[in-house]
Amino acid sequence: MLDRAATPARIGVKAGVDGLSKAVTLVVTMAAARALEPEAFGMLALGMTSGWILGVVTDAGLSMHLARAVARAPHEARGLAFRLISVRALAAALALVLTAVLSTWFVPDPWPAAFVLLVAAQLAGAVLDTVAHAFRGLERIELESAIQLAQRAAAVGLALAVLGVAPQLDLLAAALVVPPATAAVIAA
Repeated sequence: MLDRAATPARIGVKAGVDGLSKAVTLVVTMAAARALEPEAFGMLALGMTSGWILGVVTDAGLSMHLARAVARAPHEARGLAFRLISVRALAAALALVLTAVLSTWFVPDPWPAAFVLLVAAQLAGAVLDTVAHAFRGLERIELESAIQLAQRAAAVGLALAVLGVAPQLDLLAAALVVPPATAAVIAA
């Protein structure tokens, strides 16, 4: 356990990383607004919002439960985290399959594939957030922050590169799904 004197610094680091994370989303959104056609930008907004909502729904309190369970039994953290993150990832995968099926009916051409990738990016980020709760329960905020910083740096770098070279929604969506999915696998 860390001493209480380190707590304000840890809170500051966590708040800074969270703020930077939001800034990355803002930068990507602003760059996309300038680079993409209006219809493509609208689909970006719809896909990101739909994915965020599905991320909240598929969490179902598992993240908070994981943090509490790991904090109460740190010696069982690996097994607890594996079981709960597996359930969380399965819920996200089911939501993504449902999204893929429904998008063929409700998302206009040529956007269904890009829409599904945008939802996948948000769901991967949501699963990564669940993994981060295990680190919070273990009081390892520095690990959570390092993973989040690396993931966000990769996301903004890839997104800006795609928007600068070939501003297409499907390419942007693919660029946005790789960093959180990779980080979730590594962190788990």
